[in-house]
Amino acid sequence: MGSLYVNHLVWGLIVLIQIHGHKGCFEEERMGLLEIKEFVRSSDNDLDHLLPSWIDDSHSEYCDWERVTCDNY
Repeated sequence: MGSLYVNHLVWGLIVLIQIHGHKGCFEEERMGLLEIKEFVRSSDNDLDHLLPSWIDDSHSEYCDWERVTCDNY
């Protein structure tokens, strides 16, 4: 039940990111996504493999991460 809630939370946040329509990679948004990933991982150890492209690297462009879509307007 808990992992279902977390799955819905992640999908909801991904939709919000897509609707937001930001331009480029903002550090606050990148860190927010990493915090979401850490929350998901901490709530269920079986989810450690989730979102492997989401890495804590300042040179990583989160628009290229798995399941993240950015608008380039």
